[in-house]
Amino acid sequence: MCGQMEMPDTERSLFGAGLIVVASAFFATSGLLIQLSSKEVSSWTTVFAGFLVGGLFVIPFVLVRRGASAFASPNVLMLVARGGAAVAQIGVLFKAIASISLLEAMLFRETAPLWVPIFSLLFLGESMPRRIWPTLLCGFTGVALVLHPNLTALNTGYLFGLAAGILFAVQIMLTRRLNQLHEPQDRILLYIYLIGIVGTIIPAAQTYVRPDFVTVERLTFAGLFLLGSTTFIVKAMGHAPAWLLAPLGYSAVVFSALLDWLVLDKLPGMVSSAGIMLVIVSGILTMRFAPHQGHGETAMIAKEGCT
Repeated sequence: MCGQMEMPDTERSLFGAGLIVVASAFFATSGLLIQLSSKEVSSWTTVFAGFLVGGLFVIPFVLVRRGASAFASPNVLMLVARGGAAVAQIGVLFKAIASISLLEAMLFRETAPLWVPIFSLLFLGESMPRRIWPTLLCGFTGVALVLHPNLTALNTGYLFGLAAGILFAVQIMLTRRLNQLHEPQDRILLYIYLIGIVGTIIPAAQTYVRPDFVTVERLTFAGLFLLGSTTFIVKAMGHAPAWLLAPLGYSAVVFSALLDWLVLDKLPGMVSSAGIMLVIVSGILTMRFAPHQGHGETAMIAKEGCT
């Protein structure tokens, strides 16, 4: 409703942080389903299925809601870039998940906070408190501890995972910028899913192998969880600066470790467990910066129906 009151800065930051944590849980669940499906179908098929399932919900909804103006925007190039980054990030991440563990893939994806401060400064002009650097260092130390036992067996899956981290940082920055420009969140999702479907349908068709019913079921739920994750990330970026939200994506690491344990019966060793604890501490400490976010930012009113 357009008369809805705007949240105070601190509440907005905490709300955005909560959305990121939920999005991380959804994304980790989607990743597990993709990993299970990758044994039966190609990585391109899993990527296409993810965008297709979400697109079946997003595209008709936005077209009915906005009609002829659904694609009209002064920020078309940025919307296309955001959609392209999403397709590339999901693509390389799913390839990583097919060849390395879910936990490792998610850890590489969460190298995004290393790149976000640089992108924030260069492209968005957002300052970042120096006090957050020890918190980020804590998180990356945890990542290093979890990955340490596997560094001797480097494969292309790790490279795909690292690329996913860089592309995820690009997504975060573009989404934040589009929110600053008051781009409707449903239009952002429209471009993401349309580009995702168009950009992956040909390679998916070329590598298509007819899946069984269980695989179809897994891919469907993976797409639904991916839709939920993408939606919450887009909404979260309208409530807090990127440098604050990005480290909270570390929670995906924790969810991935839990899923590895509960579903695949994989338990991390003592060194990896210590690293996971550091990741958790990093995410919690990041919350302390919520009251200190820049008050000079353009206010984002959480009222999608007004745009």
